[in-house]
Amino acid sequence: MSGELKAKGVFKFFKQWIACCIISLMFLGCSNQTEKQPLRVAAAGNISFVAKALKEDFEKKHPGISVDFSFASSGKLAAQIMNGAPFDVFLSADMGYPERLYKEGLSTSEPQVYTTGKLILFSAGKTPVNSGLDVILDENVKIVAVANPKLATYGTAAAQALEKARLMQQVKQKFVIGENVFQTVQFTLSAADVGFITKSALFTPALEKFKSDSSNWWPVPDSLYQPIEQGLVLLKQSSENKHAKTFITYILSEGARNLFKQYGYHYD
Repeated sequence: MSGELKAKGVFKFFKQWIACCIISLMFLGCSNQTEKQPLRVAAAGNISFVAKALKEDFEKKHPGISVDFSFASSGKLAAQIMNGAPFDVFLSADMGYPERLYKEGLSTSEPQVYTTGKLILFSAGKTPVNSGLDVILDENVKIVAVANPKLATYGTAAAQALEKARLMQQVKQKFVIGENVFQTVQFTLSAADVGFITKSALFTPALEKFKSDSSNWWPVPDSLYQPIEQGLVLLKQSSENKHAKTFITYILSEGARNLFKQYGYHYD
């Protein structure tokens, strides 16, 4: 009888040992999967113009870490994050949305400025714009592309500029509204006569041919809109993700700064 009990004890021990091994392997598999999972970066539409260069440079410097960007207006991305979207890092077009996420407890560290954007008035060769904002009063300018001021920072900047120049009431009926600055660029290239877009778009293949001709774009004076300081945050759910921290360190580095400068961004 004692031998039978002993055999049962040994069998029970092995069952428990096998169960522990299976659980350990499951956790190891999850850990490896987390390590291999791409970083999920929520990025404002204007970042789409420089994202390829940033991704290639980062992944070259950090083999084994890949980055997936999701682009939309800053307001839309912030809303998605507040509703539980599984992003690791948020690259906004302003500081307001990252600060809101921080106050809501969705980020464990305060937002940091990573670059400063510039607003321009652009035309795809249809109407010379180098004379300034008054060109949009021209009767030949029937459609003006603007990003949604309620969700997109560059749309807010355009609205501020028009209000300060006392032109808003005269031209708002000409507006076609883009969901974000990326869509606004598309509208400006197709349906609109002129559009308010980010300077960084000029450094992309689609618009590069217009960059050297001053009649195609005009820098909206900084005095007409609040500085477009773009902020980032590491989101709370990824506060222990070492790859996400590595990415943020990279975005704030001299290497990333040089890339941003190449795409028309500024640093004061």
